[in-house]
Amino acid sequence: MKNVNSVSNFSVCKPGWNHNNGNCLEQCPPGTYEVQGDDDSGAFCTICHYSCLSCKGPSDADCIACHADSMFTWNNGRSLCVLSSISWKMQSTVWFHRLTVVFLVNLGLMIAIIIYFVFTWYIRKRKSVHKYSKVSYSGNGEIHTDAELDNTYVYESE
Repeated sequence: MKNVNSVSNFSVCKPGWNHNNGNCLEQCPPGTYEVQGDDDSGAFCTICHYSCLSCKGPSDADCIACHADSMFTWNNGRSLCVLSSISWKMQSTVWFHRLTVVFLVNLGLMIAIIIYFVFTWYIRKRKSVHKYSKVSYSGNGEIHTDAELDNTYVYESE
């Protein structure tokens, strides 16, 4: 239904109506969405992204309904129309990336914990002062000690 005011060979639709292929429509048809013109020419209907059956804007994230061979899929916080045959592949790729990040974070934490324990062990070992003395037993059961030795480890073989 045309609802046009003719002004110098240019159609101007009533306020609230949209230009669509030379016609004025109250609502944009399926597969298009409303865009406000920059001047006083009013609004016009523009074709949706190719992946959308109907939409509210120009991008693939503005889909309201998908084609029969597609389905809504969440990707990076956006709802997209994706072909049903590749949707599972897209989801598995997203999960692979998430699990890889989780694995790398856990690996990093484990390495940091190991480095921390090795470092604290090394510092404690370095700061500790152990004094040992040689002990020898005589045949009659008496214990003989020599002078204390700093940081010297005595083994049974000596």
